[in-house]
Amino acid sequence: MAPQPPANRRASRCRPQPRSAFLGWGRSRGRSPAERVRPPLAHLQLSFTLAREHVAALDRLPRPTLVTCRTGPRSSAVVYLYAGLRAGATADQVLARAEADGAPFCASDELKSWVVRGLAELS
Repeated sequence: MAPQPPANRRASRCRPQPRSAFLGWGRSRGRSPAERVRPPLAHLQLSFTLAREHVAALDRLPRPTLVTCRTGPRSSAVVYLYAGLRAGATADQVLARAEADGAPFCASDELKSWVVRGLAELS
């Protein structure tokens, strides 16, 4: 999830917030806990518990839904995992479609393996 800009842009130009406030690290004065953003996760920290949370969130969110991460590989892995689960696709079908689409996660063997394991474990 990308950091949200402050509600009052003009005020933020007058009083710059520390970078850590927008990334969810440390105290974020003036922001509720629901508005804080988690620090970015390395792609190797993706777990199947987190995958289940993503799938549940994607099931309940309205469409269209934007799924993003800082550079794209993690979010594309989550989206292809979700689409494969909902379509009942095999791991080979999901990876072939992702390769054909040029999905960013295809450049990472770890993320491809995570998608394959996720399809097996969560289906």
